[in-house]
Amino acid sequence: MSAEQFEIPGTEQEKIPAIESAADKYVEKRNLWQGLGREVIDAKATLMDAVHLHKAGIDGNGDDVLAYHRGDYHIVVKRKEDVKVKIDGTDAPSLDDDEGGEE
Repeated sequence: MSAEQFEIPGTEQEKIPAIESAADKYVEKRNLWQGLGREVIDAKATLMDAVHLHKAGIDGNGDDVLAYHRGDYHIVVKRKEDVKVKIDGTDAPSLDDDEGGEE
């Protein structure tokens, strides 16, 4: 409420504990998720750096597409910016897969 407005006694919003409890849980999870965003960005950068550091020993066509496939690990780095990771899955990205990348 702004400084000019005030509530008239008896007209204030009735407290609804279920709404306030759900809002508190939402804010807690939202703040946790936002905090993890930085960790995810850092982990992605570390992975991309590792792929580029070892590019001589993995498949690809230079810096445009680098691909590491071993067992359940399928990691494709495109254009030094985008990384796709699949672990324990059968939907491994292929070197020809161009979804989500920019030309």
